[in-house]
Amino acid sequence: MRRILYIFFVFNAIFSRAQKFSVFEDINFDSTYSVIALSSSFSDHNKDSKTYSFLIGNVEDLNKIKREWTVNIVQPTISIEEYSISIYIVKDKQLVNSRLLIYPGQGIIKARNNWYHFDMKKFNEIQTRYPLHSHSQTFKFDTDLDFALFYDSIHNTPSYLFLFEPYFEFEGHFDIIASRTSDPDSPISVLSAINKELEKLAPQEKMQAQHVLNDKFNLEHTDKVKIKVESSKKLYDAYHNKVNIKEKWIPSTFDTKVIFKD
Repeated sequence: MRRILYIFFVFNAIFSRAQKFSVFEDINFDSTYSVIALSSSFSDHNKDSKTYSFLIGNVEDLNKIKREWTVNIVQPTISIEEYSISIYIVKDKQLVNSRLLIYPGQGIIKARNNWYHFDMKKFNEIQTRYPLHSHSQTFKFDTDLDFALFYDSIHNTPSYLFLFEPYFEFEGHFDIIASRTSDPDSPISVLSAINKELEKLAPQEKMQAQHVLNDKFNLEHTDKVKIKVESSKKLYDAYHNKVNIKEKWIPSTFDTKVIFKD
């Protein structure tokens, strides 16, 4: 029995070591890369903490944290903390990864869609050597061209670190007001009919129609229903229905959050 237990523990130790991986294992760091840690408050998203922020931009230390920031023990349960730390990988001032997330109080890091135990001493060592003082600013754009021009103009600004690109899926949206019955399922039938109309008009085009349950109009009316349609302006212009009311076109605005070094 003792021999069997010994074999089990040896196998388990070998297996555990085999599962260890670097949270940066897929990144081949060179001089164009930087790793940036930014922390924010859970209760106040506009409040940043400088305690947990850093910026590494030299290859030697980037490869050092790649070797040392390894994990292999899964943390099955977590609790929300006041401050979280987001780790961003940036190449040529462009964000290239989904963020890594750290809860410093519990000493855990989220990677590969799991939470793992993480040695905060390794984080604190880097933060002490390369503290970062930064601020963020939000900019709004009417079109993707406006954003592209802005991006070209800001990219070489010395204090610029990176930005979160805006989402340009739809040019805008409009509402369709249609009649409904008192049947609770009536809005679903109306939505289905409108979807068929839109798909027939633009079978290759991406659009989204939805019945917004908490919309004030839908809450107050039992004989009519408002369907919100996100689409291109071209589809809006093409949609005509003798019974349904097509409301005005509302162009989308696009926001981007930019991170600057102080």
